Amino acid sequence: MLFLRQAIAPQLKPLHILPSLLLTGLLGCSSVPSALNSINNVGFGVDISQIADIEPTRDQDKTIYVQGRVAALVPLVDWLAYQVEDTSGTIWVLTNQRNIQLEDRVLIEGKLRYHSIPVAEQDFGEAYVEEHRQIERIPAK
Repeated sequence: MLFLRQAIAPQLKPLHILPSLLLTGLLGCSSVPSALNSINNVGFGVDISQIADIEPTRDQDKTIYVQGRVAALVPLVDWLAYQVEDTSGTIWVLTNQRNIQLEDRVLIEGKLRYHSIPVAEQDFGEAYVEEHRQIERIPAK
């Protein structure tokens, strides 16, 4: 917002400064969430997947973006598995990061993977995300 004010202010005539300042103040104080301050408004031009919409057989190895609340943690030897929950469902995420805590809100980028578990000619496999990077993490309160 400061950049916008600096770019516009030199071009304004003295009589127009007050309305411009009022407009700038209203915009700066609005309750519209900022892409930098809210995990619900990404603004990065990425398509965040609803977990229920992820199709492991069709989307396998595709880069996806998932956001939600950390619902479970499973520490492994060199990795950490955590479950992300959004309003549509849950999915496991595999990461080498150790800064994740229960109830954190995360937005991650990763590759969709599928691990097949065949039993009696049926597949009981599960999709998971191999995390490439954390775009945002909001620690639990």
